[in-house]
Amino acid sequence: MAYSDLNQNQTVSFNNLQSGVSQGIFTAKTSIPSGTRQVTKAQVNTYVNVNTSLPSFLAKSSNQLVTKQDLSGITSTSPYLMYGVASYKGYKSLDGGSTWSELTGLTIYDLDWTGIAGDSTGTYIAAICKTQNNQVYISNNGGSTFTPTTISTILIGFYPRGVTMSNNGQYISIAGITTPYGNSNARIAVSNNYGVSFEAGSYTDGTTYDMYYHSGKVSVSGNGQYMTAIFSYSVDPGFPNSRRPWSFRVYSTNYGSSWIKSGGSEFTEFKDIALDDSGQNQFITADWEKPGFLGTQGIKAFVSNNYGSTWTERYSNTTQWISTGGRRQRNFHTASVSSSGQVMIGVNNNYYEAGPDSEALPPKVITNFNYGQSSFASTEGYYNNMGAALGNVVTTGVTNGYIGMMINNLGQFNYSVNGGTSFTPKSSVVYPWAHIYRKAFLYTPSSNPVYGTYLYSECGACDLYAVRADGNGGTYFAEVIQYNSESCCFGGGGGEV
Repeated sequence: MAYSDLNQNQTVSFNNLQSGVSQGIFTAKTSIPSGTRQVTKAQVNTYVNVNTSLPSFLAKSSNQLVTKQDLSGITSTSPYLMYGVASYKGYKSLDGGSTWSELTGLTIYDLDWTGIAGDSTGTYIAAICKTQNNQVYISNNGGSTFTPTTISTILIGFYPRGVTMSNNGQYISIAGITTPYGNSNARIAVSNNYGVSFEAGSYTDGTTYDMYYHSGKVSVSGNGQYMTAIFSYSVDPGFPNSRRPWSFRVYSTNYGSSWIKSGGSEFTEFKDIALDDSGQNQFITADWEKPGFLGTQGIKAFVSNNYGSTWTERYSNTTQWISTGGRRQRNFHTASVSSSGQVMIGVNNNYYEAGPDSEALPPKVITNFNYGQSSFASTEGYYNNMGAALGNVVTTGVTNGYIGMMINNLGQFNYSVNGGTSFTPKSSVVYPWAHIYRKAFLYTPSSNPVYGTYLYSECGACDLYAVRADGNGGTYFAEVIQYNSESCCFGGGGGEV
């Protein structure tokens, strides 16, 4: 029987698997045996590429038979590394979101994770929770363990709202505000030692603003030299004028050692900021609200091609409030830029933007493949998406750019291999997605042993230590294997054993 003719509750044979490959439903990892014998979960994963994060597949034990409804084939695996958080869990993908692995070290169940960033190798990861004052959680072993780290020993209040990382993980920048909501001050903290401490540079704004709840996003260039943070707040000028948003940037050109604050931008609520690897090409997405009888509301995007010195509006989708019954484009929450700066994408989700008698407008995915130096194209996006990641470079099977997008209420991941023209849905995790890091790195598995791998033992004075891999090609002294080892004390010590 052909694979497509199976019912959803039928078990699958080796012949069915081969039929699925022939029909383009699966791709084979190796030659599939012929026969009518029904296959187990372990056997399926041996012979074909499937979504191992699919909840029904995940629930099976390795020796259980699988049914058709347990299998979601992967027909094109894009080797991009991505990071995401979903409620109380953190995840990492090495195959462009086709499968996701839980970050087992991020298991603090009373924290609802709201932000994550990672390096280009999958080694260094930083996670934040917007309700957790003055804390960031750092992993230097790919997510196996996380260490709670104080953001600032100087600044009293620091509720993190955004986190970003240089490509090698050395520079980590966090943007936040001094109180969870209401009147607050802008804060930025920087680590230049892979998250061990955050004293390399900091910024505190002396002016108190009526900050928006999610205000405070930050992006960094590939080598960490250029950093830009954005903050937005509400202003009430008083009668007869109406309340409106304002925004400003805070940026550094010297690895976060010092900071410059820009002038304010009226009517714009900056939502996200992205820098390319050089820092030259920068991209901001924003909500727009110009009140008044003939005022306009919607979304806008701004581009700088000179390291943030000047900015140009490159996209606008606004409407007059009175003519649309309250419907508008809204919550332009994601900006991302490829490594070269050539590809830029912006994503919104129109969350809570339905009018009293109508549904919300379909959200947008906007794209530009010319360094943002011309108008952006737009296609229809997805309601309840929680962000998107853009491939840092184009690889085989990808046209214009790889885009991964998370859907909140479905725990679903959608991806595009053609720069957002079309998306393929993939069921992924059982929790609602909360955030995806804006960068998707083309992933090449490291030849270095993973962090914590035992390599050999070595004497340290009279004690014999285990020497383990640090994940980057180096080593570190780990636990003591034997105190007062005879071979170390009487054999001279200090040598490899």
